Amino acid sequence: MATALNLAVFNPAIAATDGGLSSSGKLQVYNTSIRDGLDDYVTLYGPTVTADGYAYSYGAKQDNSLNILKFSPDKKLVKEFQLQDGYSLSLPTIAVDRHGNTYYAVEKELANNDRASAILKYNSNDQFVTVLDNFNTIGEQTIRGAYAVAIDSHDNLYVTAGASGGDSNIVLLKLDSAGNLLNKVDFLQGADAHGYTQPLVVALNNKDQVYVAAMQPAGNETVKIFRVDDSGNIITTVGGDDPIKLGYGMNIDSNNNLYFISIDTTGNTPPIPGCPMPYEVRKYDSSGTFIGAIDTSPEASEGSVCTLYGGGASPAFSTAPGVGTDGDIYIGTGNYTDGSLGNARIAVYSMAKNIATFPPTGTQSNTQVRLSLPEGADLQYAEVKSQSELTTPTHVGFSYPLGLVSFKVKVKNTDPLSTELLFVTDLKPNEVTSMKYINGTYSPIANATIEQSMLEGKPALKLTYQLSDGGALDEDGIVNGEIVDPVGLAVKTTETNVLAPNTGSKRVDNGLPLFGIIATVLLAGVALIKKHKTSIK
Repeated sequence: MATALNLAVFNPAIAATDGGLSSSGKLQVYNTSIRDGLDDYVTLYGPTVTADGYAYSYGAKQDNSLNILKFSPDKKLVKEFQLQDGYSLSLPTIAVDRHGNTYYAVEKELANNDRASAILKYNSNDQFVTVLDNFNTIGEQTIRGAYAVAIDSHDNLYVTAGASGGDSNIVLLKLDSAGNLLNKVDFLQGADAHGYTQPLVVALNNKDQVYVAAMQPAGNETVKIFRVDDSGNIITTVGGDDPIKLGYGMNIDSNNNLYFISIDTTGNTPPIPGCPMPYEVRKYDSSGTFIGAIDTSPEASEGSVCTLYGGGASPAFSTAPGVGTDGDIYIGTGNYTDGSLGNARIAVYSMAKNIATFPPTGTQSNTQVRLSLPEGADLQYAEVKSQSELTTPTHVGFSYPLGLVSFKVKVKNTDPLSTELLFVTDLKPNEVTSMKYINGTYSPIANATIEQSMLEGKPALKLTYQLSDGGALDEDGIVNGEIVDPVGLAVKTTETNVLAPNTGSKRVDNGLPLFGIIATVLLAGVALIKKHKTSIK
């Protein structure tokens, strides 16, 4: 009795909190696609995402007409509209400011039949506001189509655009919110430039720091990425000294990770299936270190993903990836081979959530249970259930005061999935066992290990075992994308009553739709047995 009363078992009503799912991974993985309302479109270009989760993209039809498409946070098409008459698209560039206003880079015809750059501004309700075009002639220099537009926290615009009649054929402009020119950079300055002085595309981080991908004046195959000041002086180099393949798509997320889409225009690399030119979605952390390339292969993405603008056999440009506030990456794609319908979509890549934490109820903030899976495993939800919520809840002689942890996870294959659960408790490994619940019965988990550990400075027990789709812990025993497997810590109750079991269930939800292989696992806390064997069978 004394042993049971001295156990530091957490409050049995475990409460899931927002942010209970997290990731230890570094790169996003394919999650889902936005396809709603796209049956009449061939492909999508240049999605951008607002702070409240709305996505905007150009949609191209078979007759080459373009509409602006607006998608709701739940990925439904809610609006289609066209830009003002009298303007033509330069590149499918869409920018958004902190108010939810959207900006579209276009060209307009001048009196001498020449063309110059303009930016159309729409409010958050998609109503036309104004044309920003005060900047399109600077002295004898004509500013042509914009390659990229970025907006700082003071509503100033940074624009990279082609130019004619001046010293440089590409310029970096800083404009005020009315489109008036504040500054112009023809060439980047600094010893680190090494000839990469023309500012091709621009992006801003959450500190209003300016990042530019620059090319050589005579080059057309590689770029280098720099952080610069408003005058074009190089502050730092992103990703080291080696140049990377040319690209026109760059964006930065809320954690200041930078994404750059590079394409190989040399013809030396075989094209990706369904895409005329090979490309990479490269990710750099906030310090400028290259992390890796997001896997956008057809095998990983439910089909071909091609982020190019131009169509036909020789598209010229990569488009910018959209970045959601939670780090999701949005890439517009479609059919680049024959222009047929049925493939238009926005492919969404997300950080795979492989960790779930559960704090107790009340005023305490420390974690009491933590579930950890390998990087790449993608938790869809994790919840704590009571024993009474099982189909056959009774386990004669035992109770489950730590609750049952149920989770659902996406996996790509049947490889073993190392599963780890940490429970805050004063129990020792020789006082507990792990139990599984399958088909209405409870039995010990084979080859599980229980070790003394710590969790956020508190004593804990670590339960480790292997899961696999169709494996021994799968209820139906076949590879069908689902694993159902309750496991728990059963307290032996034949001689004394100990802590009442949980009541009610709490849930942490990732909000992501399921696809591919899904594993569902129910885990109950470690079994307390007063007179239990010291070895785990």
